[in-house]
Amino acid sequence: MRQRVRDIVAVGDRLFSKRHPILSLWQTQAENFHVMRADFTRTRYVSEEFGSYLMTGRPARCHRDLSDAFSAMLRRDQWFHAATDNELVNEDRDAKIWLDWASKQMRRLMYDRRANFVRSTKVADKDFTAFGNAVITRDVVDFSHLLFQPWHLKDVAWAESVSGAINQVHFHWCPEARQLAEKKNFQLSPKVLELARSGDDRAFQEIKCRRMLLMADEYDMPAQQRKGRPYVSVYVDIENETILEEVALRTWPCTIPRWEFGGSMYGNQYGYSPAVVYGTPDGRMMQQIMLSLLEASEKATNPPMIAVGEAINGAVNLYASGITQVDADYDERLGEVLRPMTLQLDGIRFGAEQMQMLDANLQDAFYLSKIRFPEITKEMTAYEASKLWDEFIRQSLPLWEPVQADYNGAMCDGTFEDLLAHGAFGAVEDIPQILRGRDITWTFDTPITVAAEKALTASYQGMLQAIVAGAQVDPNVALIADVPEAARDAIEGNGAKAKWLHSREKFEELVGQKQQAAAAAAAAEEVAHGADLATRVATAAESAGNAAQSLQQAGMV
Repeated sequence: MRQRVRDIVAVGDRLFSKRHPILSLWQTQAENFHVMRADFTRTRYVSEEFGSYLMTGRPARCHRDLSDAFSAMLRRDQWFHAATDNELVNEDRDAKIWLDWASKQMRRLMYDRRANFVRSTKVADKDFTAFGNAVITRDVVDFSHLLFQPWHLKDVAWAESVSGAINQVHFHWCPEARQLAEKKNFQLSPKVLELARSGDDRAFQEIKCRRMLLMADEYDMPAQQRKGRPYVSVYVDIENETILEEVALRTWPCTIPRWEFGGSMYGNQYGYSPAVVYGTPDGRMMQQIMLSLLEASEKATNPPMIAVGEAINGAVNLYASGITQVDADYDERLGEVLRPMTLQLDGIRFGAEQMQMLDANLQDAFYLSKIRFPEITKEMTAYEASKLWDEFIRQSLPLWEPVQADYNGAMCDGTFEDLLAHGAFGAVEDIPQILRGRDITWTFDTPITVAAEKALTASYQGMLQAIVAGAQVDPNVALIADVPEAARDAIEGNGAKAKWLHSREKFEELVGQKQQAAAAAAAAEEVAHGADLATRVATAAESAGNAAQSLQQAGMV
């Protein structure tokens, strides 16, 4: 193994060592909110029961509900749409049709069963919610399909550039010898090959490896191997000091969304979850109160007993159908020989009220009370409805914005570049000329965009109501608004496909044809009216002549 690779492995060792103190924090957070991940500082056994130490699962369910909301509200149906940074290009009909098609093609490949996208994002969503960090790698397997893989945070360490972007990632990886042998492009050491081909239990022996992602200019790969590719992926067998694979990459194959973080200027490149940070005090208090409530309820159901010791023969049997023997000479005027202790149980009701308050606090901490869509009734005006949607946007934006930018956006960028490089979108000649050389950006169907679309529709309806009302007073009011343009924006805002709508040029052509047809019809009607008038005049003249002739004949008679 080259000295440069040893140096990079040593850098990774320092990153893991520097990150080690945060593992205890993640362990505590996992034990309270994400019990399936509570193995940062201890080994979990297969037969171990998850969360058996918890008095209530409500804090963990809040974590589950929020993490499920990310996929339910941010990745439903065709949740991303390709676009460019040029509005004129985005308005071109051919460009819009191709971008819509490319978006559907990309979603189909991402949701291929072999790509493992749904499972990976599900795991990453839960990590992101609990710890404020998540790690997903993306690779192209045998030039045939994508492969997304989630990583446990304890196995990943990363470093930042001066701008705060992640530019180096190290992964602990311990595959079995037989699994390494499945990698056809790996250069295995003779020892690993012997283990993999043994045909016995030795083939299942784990090998300590590491994957490293870094910038190409930080690695001593020859320039002809880079071929203009700015990133490098290196697999190393640390036990046997063997470089398994080193390849240059066009795109950064790792997505690490971070919710909120201090950044490099504060010496901490790891994020944190504000939901868990602010929900931890209430979650711990809820566990303590639930423990007290369970103890109080048990005492209320099975209260402690007061017994006169000298009058009891044997033990006090409090189990079902139990019989306690009492001395026959005991005088019951002195009180019952066995009676329950008087308890003050008002605390149970107070504890239940405290639990409801803490539950509401957890709902706020995990944004669950803020991401519910507003209820719009028929009695509301368009203005009232738009205000409700504005308030929804204001409250939920801090939650959706980082996920949209650093999580979904980063995954879509890298996936599109990988698929484009492997010809998933056809030949370059098939791309409209106006799109060639353009940077692709992404828009997403999020609750924010849904709210914006609802607000746009409400604004359009409100405008029409105002125009109709104003036109009844002054007909010139109808000339204020460009209704066709407003209608186009409202229709597109509601998610209409590009191929459903005519281009603006085609629309103007159709309007012109309609106006010409109307003018021709009006001219024909005018000609027909003139001909009818002439016919009636001629008929009237003929009738008058006939009448005069009749009078003349009558006078002659």
